[in-house]
Amino acid sequence: MWPFTRTPSPVRVSGDKLYLIDNDFGTEDPERLAVIRQGFIEQHLRALPRELQDAWRAGTHPAQDHRFMPQARKHADDLHRELAPCGYVNEVMATYFQDDRIVLSVILKTLLLPPTIRGDIPWLYRGFETKCMARGS
Repeated sequence: MWPFTRTPSPVRVSGDKLYLIDNDFGTEDPERLAVIRQGFIEQHLRALPRELQDAWRAGTHPAQDHRFMPQARKHADDLHRELAPCGYVNEVMATYFQDDRIVLSVILKTLLLPPTIRGDIPWLYRGFETKCMARGS
C-alpha cells in the first residue's frame, strides 16, 4: 500500500450537513459503533455556525429537548425547501424521539428508498439527526 493512501471517509461534510456515504465501519461491536457515531456528530457540530455550536454546548439546541419543538419545526421547513429538488421528498417533520431528543423525519413519496438517497439526504442537519421513512411506513 502506498504510504500516503487514505481510506475514503464514510462521511461527507457540506456546510451544516453531514452525509453518511458508507455505513460499513468494519465493526459490529456496539460500543465501537457508538464511539464512531459520536465522532461523526462532533465533526458535524464543529462545522456548524457559531450560534448553533453555542446552543448545543449550552443544551439549548432545538434537537436536544422536546420543549424546543417550535424552533425545531423551522429547521424542518428549511430542510424541506433544500430537499425539494430531489422530487421524491413529500415532507419533513420535526418529530419527538427517545431520550428527549427531536429528529427531522423525511417522509418520502415512494415506497422504496431511492439509490441516491445517501447523497441527497443528510444524516445530520444543523445538529438534528434525520430519519427517512418511505410512504406508508
